[in-house]
Amino acid sequence: MYRYVVNGGISAEIAPNKREWYFIDIPSPNVYEKKQDIYKDENFAYRFIYDNELQEPVILCFEKEITHKRNYGLEVQVQGDIIHKYTFNEWIKVGGKIYKENFEEIKITSFKDIYPMMEKNHLYYFDNEAYIIQQIDADGSFYYID
Repeated sequence: MYRYVVNGGISAEIAPNKREWYFIDIPSPNVYEKKQDIYKDENFAYRFIYDNELQEPVILCFEKEITHKRNYGLEVQVQGDIIHKYTFNEWIKVGGKIYKENFEEIKITSFKDIYPMMEKNHLYYFDNEAYIIQQIDADGSFYYID
């Protein structure tokens, strides 16, 4: 079994006027039997948002991300329905990881640990996106292969 994993960068405000840069792996909510099928998920768009009901940040997965060329540069927007919402625990369970700039994996207990200053009702963009392929064995263990 295989899964598409997005690796993106986030600039999180950890205190007033103080930001930290992190890299984050976000596995797709879909799992495929054939490796080539994972590319069905390559246009998904992921954003952080503060979930008022859960009282914590979550990751939303949208159908698509579109880029518009503007006079001031590029504008990136999400399009379509929300396909999935990852709470922190769900994200960890499917192999979500977060790293410092030096690629040292950090241990956190909530997305609040990296985004304590998150504003409500604001979508937070993941920058510099790349992808990785996650292979999932019959016992449920997983690892990156590409």
